[in-house]
Amino acid sequence: MTDAIIYLDPDSSLNLQNQIRQKLVDGILNGAFPPGTRLPSSRKLAGQLDVARNTVVLAYQQLVAEGYLCSRQRSGIFVNRDMLNTRVGFIGGIDSGSLEEAARWKRSLKAAPIASCGARDLPNWSKYPFPFIDGKFDSSLFPLAEWREASRLSLSVANVREWSTGSGDADDPMLIEEIRTKILPRRGIQARSD
Repeated sequence: MTDAIIYLDPDSSLNLQNQIRQKLVDGILNGAFPPGTRLPSSRKLAGQLDVARNTVVLAYQQLVAEGYLCSRQRSGIFVNRDMLNTRVGFIGGIDSGSLEEAARWKRSLKAAPIASCGARDLPNWSKYPFPFIDGKFDSSLFPLAEWREASRLSLSVANVREWSTGSGDADDPMLIEEIRTKILPRRGIQARSD
């Protein structure tokens, strides 16, 4: 089913992951993949397209996060049944404007929880060895004391005066340093503070 719809252009400015993502979005929005349709496994699609499985996995994950697809445990990846609700601008089979842009706006204004794709709130979720459930966490691992201290310090009278006066368009040097030294290196980016 996906072979005819997904063609990867080796000369495209988009990387393979984004090409797969874009083709799937186009297929969903133009009805080639109706809501509820089961998509091929990441391994099968990777084999069909002759790409690394991780490329397909990342494209699928991004589409799940954006609400186009939903993942059902031990069942596979499906086109989100709620996609019909996000097709803003669709009138009588004729799209008015960019459907993808309209869907993106609709999702950003009213985010639908990922759990609406069929995930259940299991009463004993914390007993599983790896409970990957959206919105749940092990409270014993949360740094509560540090969180309270950070909240207390940020809301002290002296600090409220400091952060409430604003600094216009100036960047916070401490924030820049944290991003530069902790977030960017994890993504393979080396940057200076300027």
